[in-house]
Amino acid sequence: MNNDEYREEFGISDRDLEDAMGRRSGFRRLTKEQQIYGVFNDSDAEEETTVSRKQKKSYTTPLSFVAGGVVQAGKKKEDLGEDEEAEMEEEEETIIHTLKGRNIHSRRKYSEENTLKILVEREESQLKSSTRLLGILEDLEKRFRDISNPLTLSYLASVLTQLQTEYYEEYHLYEMGNLANSYLVPLMRERLSLWQPLSSPKEHITLFQQFKDILENQTRLTQISPYYGLIWNAWMPLFRIAVSSWNCRICDPMIDFIEVWLPLLPPTIFQNILHHFILPKIQSEVDTWNPLTDTIPIHSWVHPWIPLLGQNLDIVYPTIRQKLGFALINWHPSDKSARLVLEPWLTVFPKAHMDAFLIKHIVPKLAKELNAMTINPQSQVLDQWNWVMAWEDLLPIVQVTTMLEKFFFPKWLQVLATWLNHNPNYEEVTNWYKGWKVLFPENIAKHPSVKEQLTKALDIMNRAVQMASEAPPRVPQPFIPFPTRPVLLPTPPPRINQPQIRVEMSIPSGFKDLVIRRCEERGILIMPVDRWQEGKQVYKCGSGFIYFDKNVIFAKDYGTRWIPISIQTLLETVGS
Repeated sequence: MNNDEYREEFGISDRDLEDAMGRRSGFRRLTKEQQIYGVFNDSDAEEETTVSRKQKKSYTTPLSFVAGGVVQAGKKKEDLGEDEEAEMEEEEETIIHTLKGRNIHSRRKYSEENTLKILVEREESQLKSSTRLLGILEDLEKRFRDISNPLTLSYLASVLTQLQTEYYEEYHLYEMGNLANSYLVPLMRERLSLWQPLSSPKEHITLFQQFKDILENQTRLTQISPYYGLIWNAWMPLFRIAVSSWNCRICDPMIDFIEVWLPLLPPTIFQNILHHFILPKIQSEVDTWNPLTDTIPIHSWVHPWIPLLGQNLDIVYPTIRQKLGFALINWHPSDKSARLVLEPWLTVFPKAHMDAFLIKHIVPKLAKELNAMTINPQSQVLDQWNWVMAWEDLLPIVQVTTMLEKFFFPKWLQVLATWLNHNPNYEEVTNWYKGWKVLFPENIAKHPSVKEQLTKALDIMNRAVQMASEAPPRVPQPFIPFPTRPVLLPTPPPRINQPQIRVEMSIPSGFKDLVIRRCEERGILIMPVDRWQEGKQVYKCGSGFIYFDKNVIFAKDYGTRWIPISIQTLLETVGS
């Protein structure tokens, strides 16, 4: 079809002017509405009877065109009368509207023909595209069932790429990614049939990466990726077989396998693997673990899972602590293996849980050894001391200082006072004091309660020197410096009016023990806390706080004041 045959010029011809001026033979002049609305005018007959008749004018006078309109030759527009000028303007307006109507009609006719042509061409193109697409799909189905020319994974990958690039709308409209899985999953299962995941974890990585890029390419947010179906239906069955025969205590092969495949696993499938396969397997193995008989430390096959499982492992920690506590029932502090077993868990267990475990299972045994330790300046055995101090960096510092204050310093100060009462060599006493002081770890030596006890020892030594200077001179008794082989303390010679040195405790241990025993009898919990008041250790007693100053108990009232109270008042207050 030649479009030039329907093309119309939009210029003003002589014929247009004759039609507009009504000079053509047989031409009936149209009204203004007929000229504007053309065939759409409904009131031709009515308007013909109501139109006003105007005076006939002579149209024989020659006409000439000027910029302002059509006027008679030899007449200027400004020379016309008002009626003539109005009539001329009306005729000009009528001509303009008529010509515009013809132009609009011509353009509309041309536009409709163009639109029709475009639609026909588009339909023809879509029909051809659908025919080609149908041919591609038929070829896939044919090769999938043809043994002589079977469908391969490489060919399927190329076809899927072609469908995504050349048939984008149809690919997503008909969800051809899911349709492709009907061919891809069987082929992939056949390829993976001989695969041993834990022995060769990196095998098939490239193949799955290729189809991940294809199946997740331009996937709409409202759709589930067809790649998820590929992993679930082709990859997961092989993983289930591998994990069923996996030995949980040999964790490295499974961890290596998961870390290699982690970038290719959808997040939901990764979480499914951890919660339904790995974690139950670990939990079952922990339930059967026996710390007394198993030679493989439990942290060696649990800790490597922390980066992958994180807080999900919290479910097995209570069982581990319970079994470790059971194993420590018959433990002796001289056995260093307990520390080796517990050290790896210091940064894994929450601090509060680890402190509670140590206080329950370790501190009582250390306190027992410290209490049984003998202080002998002539021959000091430090085994028990070393057993206790081996745990000082693991235990809360308050627990260590409390053990020293309760089980070590009372008898240590008593031995010092007894020694000073036997007219010793003060240089040896000083060396003995310095030798003990360096045995305290730095953080323990700086603790207020320990500094207080060491200060007491210095005060006793100073009083002994002052009293010795006031007494009559005596011959010093021989004494072997600390520490040496055991010997008996020499019997001192008779002394005349020599004052005895008495050890005055700022906090008598007997009084404090009496308060603690009374609280325990009434089921009131009393324990030291990491707080100090006027240099004295603060204790939590029931729901309140107290500290001891000599033979007086100071308790904190409801405000901020510390007031002295009796034992009976304390028991009635905290026990109510």
